[in-house]
Amino acid sequence: MKTILVSACLLLPLTAMSQPLVSYQDIHSATLSKGKPLHITMDFNQCTPNFNMRAYLRPNAIIATDSFIAFSDDHLTTHHPKFPNQLVREHVSYKLTDDGTVSISVEIINPTDNKMMANTHTLTCQLNNGFNFYTND
Repeated sequence: MKTILVSACLLLPLTAMSQPLVSYQDIHSATLSKGKPLHITMDFNQCTPNFNMRAYLRPNAIIATDSFIAFSDDHLTTHHPKFPNQLVREHVSYKLTDDGTVSISVEIINPTDNKMMANTHTLTCQLNNGFNFYTND
């Protein structure tokens, strides 16, 4: 019981600081009108096609129009399932449209010659259903 209470007390400040953004307009307003940073949690079990992976992202740059918000992430990894223990560059593009659809495009690139190593993989998720946005107040 004591452990549960201590854990809850430690997590309370973290959850109290995060404000969920539940609509496209909330996200658009918080980031582009107010300049607040985004924090994104993803559960790919709820996307199409689905697979067992969860992720967290804090985009550095965001571009938007009235109908979409886009951002990307580019990183090196040795944990890609098709290329285990091999260094690859993953370029992941995200596009949230005003109807709440999130389109994700993943490109696997050889970091030594910048050539594609596999076909582009795409996923589709829904806002608030495996793809959640937060900001700090």
